[in-house]
Amino acid sequence: MLTSPPKRKRTGNLTFRTARKTQEMTDRIFRFIVAFQAQHGYPPTVTEIGAAVYMSRSGVVRHLDRLVQQGKIIREPGKARGITILMPP
Repeated sequence: MLTSPPKRKRTGNLTFRTARKTQEMTDRIFRFIVAFQAQHGYPPTVTEIGAAVYMSRSGVVRHLDRLVQQGKIIREPGKARGITILMPP
């Protein structure tokens, strides 16, 4: 008798595996922002983040929005380098 595969645990509209990978990328972007600012003395632009993690600008913006929701950063609209780190890694 054939059985269907077990149902995956969902978090919102993402499966648990996808949510974990998404959080891993968000963490990777946060670590990049912290390292970039420590090295250069100012935060990176969205384009610089995207080049570092091989991601489109829109993808980076989604992850930055997640970091804002998590309370790790603040973004200043209209500023290219408008990222402020609130929570150290």
